Amino acid sequence: LESIVPDSSRSNAQNLRLGVAAYFSFCERHKDAYLALMHGGLGADPGVQSVLEETRQAIVGQILDQLGLATPPPPFRMAARSWLGGVEAAAIEWLERPELNIDQLVDMLSAGLFGQMVVAARLSPAAGASIDLAVGFELLLGLGRG
Repeated sequence: LESIVPDSSRSNAQNLRLGVAAYFSFCERHKDAYLALMHGGLGADPGVQSVLEETRQAIVGQILDQLGLATPPPPFRMAARSWLGGVEAAAIEWLERPELNIDQLVDMLSAGLFGQMVVAARLSPAAGASIDLAVGFELLLGLGRG
């Protein structure tokens, strides 16, 4: 988790891109263990499930913290959680069939999170979430790579 902690000296787009890239680099370095964990095996153990769930909640918490909402409404939690599930599924697919490079995955998944948060904001206008369109365009155009 340390490698995906946001750094206030970088933009949200850069933090997201670096975090996603770090996640995929970790998966690549630990390919066999990651696949075994996510396909069942060790992942079926209640203790391992608990660690996985705590990790997922920490990542979702980091995403939601970036929105600046004291108590994120359900659409934001659902968007972050479902996006993370997609990241896990993409990691499995990529490890088994590495047809895209990490930069392509980062582009696709980062833009996807932005899109989901835009929809969550539309579903919860009273939440007052600040969705920075400049950050979104940065993600959509891959400008947050620096």
